[in-house]
Amino acid sequence: MTSLIEFKSVSKRYYLQKQRDVHALRHVNLSIEKGDIFGIIGFSGAGKSTFLRCLATLEKPSFGQIFIHGDEITKLSEAALRSVRLQMGLIFQNFNLFSARTVRENIAYPMEVAGLPKQEQGLRISELLGLVGLEEQKDAYPAQLSGGQKQRVGIARALANQPEILLCDEATSSLDPKTTREILALIKDLQKRLDLTVVLITHEMEVVRQICNKVAVLENGEVVEQGKISEVFVEPKHSATKQFALKTIHEIPTHLISGKGKVLHLHFKGEKADQPVITQMVKRFAVDANILLGWIDSLQTVTVGNLIIELTGEAIEDAIAFLRAQDVSVEEVET
Repeated sequence: MTSLIEFKSVSKRYYLQKQRDVHALRHVNLSIEKGDIFGIIGFSGAGKSTFLRCLATLEKPSFGQIFIHGDEITKLSEAALRSVRLQMGLIFQNFNLFSARTVRENIAYPMEVAGLPKQEQGLRISELLGLVGLEEQKDAYPAQLSGGQKQRVGIARALANQPEILLCDEATSSLDPKTTREILALIKDLQKRLDLTVVLITHEMEVVRQICNKVAVLENGEVVEQGKISEVFVEPKHSATKQFALKTIHEIPTHLISGKGKVLHLHFKGEKADQPVITQMVKRFAVDANILLGWIDSLQTVTVGNLIIELTGEAIEDAIAFLRAQDVSVEEVET
């Protein structure tokens, strides 16, 4: 399948006079297909915001190329970039609503800038109010709205000019967990209804887990891991990915660890999730398994069982080899 968005060896370097230069992005290669809900995840300072700004054409890369529908956008003039920007809608972390404008007027703003006739604006606003569930709040001002309602206005405004690509910049980080789930469910529903491609910037693994089908992990400006979420977070390869997959959602009770063995993160998929593999291991080898934590992750296309155990005894390596022979993914955890 042809990529809708493609980054080819994109780097962004900020040249500072009195400090060391900052390499915000380093040789980023990334492909996003039409219809993806693609998560870009990383800790603070990883380069997520710079990635988004380059994609949104708010900044130009220092090196490399960015393509949309196979057309390079990195060398376009400012006039030519205006039509590219109309293909994208942007949802902000802190809503960025005009306090002196009503809900209707906030949604109308990008259509006014684009020069859409008033009558068409009115029809589009009514449609968008229905899509985001704000018909009754159409004449309210931002100060009268909850955080979730403000973000619904932000979503409607981002969709005003019927973009093909929806960019979400930490769109739920200012919201409580319940409202976050509602907003993510709305974005996922709109993606299906409107045939959108969504690029979602976040530092929260739970957000990626709930909505994305693919993900790229950024660290120090580099993409250190990418792919289908069911692959990247089931069997993470890079240390940054392992941190997100394990510690962002689940905290290991370190006070229960004896320190006499190895702490392991086990992933169970498919039929192995129903097999007494741990019992078989303990019976077969001179080891004990202390279960520290367990949970189930639903990662869009696959459900994965997880156990954190401390393995002690004389035959730890043999026991680990047995688990892997049973198609159980085994990762040693640093505590």
